[in-house]
Amino acid sequence: MEFDENGFAVRDDVTTVYVIDGNREYTGSVEMVISQGTSLPPRAFMDKPPKAEKGKAILRADDGSGWVLVPDYRGNTAYAKDTSGNITVSLPGEIDENYTLLKPETEFDYWDTDKWKTDASKLKAAQQAEAINQKAYLLNSSSQEISTLQDAVDLEMATESEAARLLALKKYRVLLNRVDTSTAPDIIWPSAPN
Repeated sequence: MEFDENGFAVRDDVTTVYVIDGNREYTGSVEMVISQGTSLPPRAFMDKPPKAEKGKAILRADDGSGWVLVPDYRGNTAYAKDTSGNITVSLPGEIDENYTLLKPETEFDYWDTDKWKTDASKLKAAQQAEAINQKAYLLNSSSQEISTLQDAVDLEMATESEAARLLALKKYRVLLNRVDTSTAPDIIWPSAPN
């Protein structure tokens, strides 16, 4: 195929052209008739792209001068280094410098130059708050059952098994009250009676 100085075909010819999409990604080749006095259609090029490589995408260079292989992370999750959220990578090429493919291990992680680090004080505070809530829930549940069983005992209506359960629940509630939530997550919770 021969073109004049203005980029127009000097004669009718059939040639293979290599086509890109709107994101400059190579999509394939096609045999095309180029008529005399016309040029290549938009997004079509005469030079053959490089061979595909695993984990790479073939793009036309920004200036259109040639082909480049770029990383292809499409479908992967990228995490915002400012912890504002994550995105699914949808375009080929390097990911934005404000994101990383490394997943934070906890919701209390922060980006430190090249890796995630956990803010130990925030993690500890969250674990303690969770332990406080768990303790309150367990105390409330056992207290409700104790109240009903205590009524049966007070009214001398309790069966032997109800009286035994009341005693076991009261012991359990005492043990729950002794739980030090400041040691979370290293808490050994007492076993609830059957």
